[in-house]
Amino acid sequence: MKEERLLDIVDRRVLEDKNIDQLKEVANLARRCVRLKGEERPTMKEVASELEGLRAMEKHPWGTHDLQEEETEYLLLDSSISGICYDGSNSFSMGPDSMKKQAPLEISGAR
Repeated sequence: MKEERLLDIVDRRVLEDKNIDQLKEVANLARRCVRLKGEERPTMKEVASELEGLRAMEKHPWGTHDLQEEETEYLLLDSSISGICYDGSNSFSMGPDSMKKQAPLEISGAR
């Protein structure tokens, strides 16, 4: 790991272009698990959580970088996605156009 030779020691049958980042993440997690000082090692709960996060990223299409630019732009700009808007009174609104009506929040009472 110190010499950046991870890809040299991983079995070629396991190695694919799409999973190199995942392999590096797992290797970094493993390296943290074998630290000498116990307080520097992650708990089993943290290990399980990180591994589950890596698994979830693999399953979801937005976890990969294969999205087409048009699809990404559509998802980011879609006006039917609800947002929350502060309208200046003491109320918030939710709805398809609430992101378009956002006003900056004022902060008063600063020191």
